[in-house]
Amino acid sequence: MWRARLSSLGEERSRFRYAPGKWSIQEVFGHGIDAERIFTCRALRISRNDRTPLPGFEQDDYIRFGPWERIPPPDVLREFTCVREASVLPFQGLDEAAWNRRGAASGHEVTVRALAYITAGHAAHHLRVLEPKYGLGG
Repeated sequence: MWRARLSSLGEERSRFRYAPGKWSIQEVFGHGIDAERIFTCRALRISRNDRTPLPGFEQDDYIRFGPWERIPPPDVLREFTCVREASVLPFQGLDEAAWNRRGAASGHEVTVRALAYITAGHAAHHLRVLEPKYGLGG
């Protein structure tokens, strides 16, 4: 359903911002892409018992310096869909020990299980924001 809605948006509508300084529709999807890559990288590293503390990221810089306004809407949607699928697959083969491993990310202790929930919840949150703020009903 989100695929159909975004794929039907034209170039102008996909760049809609509900207020000055807010992200465009494309940038919301771009943020989802960037964040999923980071969250799943954290989960991979921690699940493999990598004890290196993992840094945070400045989401607004990722948008400011990202390509999202230059990419055609269908390509952003295709990337979002591919990243979403790639985000889910690595969690499928984890054993209980891997799910429970703890590491540090953004200065906080987190488990691999929590990162799976964060990844899914983050995407759901932003998709819900598109309904009232951007007029894209689900």
